[in-house]
Amino acid sequence: MTWFIDVATKTITGTAVTPGHPSRASILAALRAAVLRTGPYGPAGGIPEHVRVDRGRDFLSKAVLGAFGAVLNSETEDLPAYSRI
Repeated sequence: MTWFIDVATKTITGTAVTPGHPSRASILAALRAAVLRTGPYGPAGGIPEHVRVDRGRDFLSKAVLGAFGAVLNSETEDLPAYSRI
């Protein structure tokens, strides 16, 4: 399962459930759901200013980092595994 959480409101803004390890495609699908604020997705969500990645090398792939950086203009931080920072 892949999910995006808004830490200010503790709201899960986007999810993707896959039968195996997450892929770039499932991460980008969850990101799309997290960013869109119109039905059936919102009202929570939107473009993140900062993204923290915990234990997800797939999140650090070129395609996903490109979506965070070049497309959404979001900063990305790679945290240690199982971090609560």
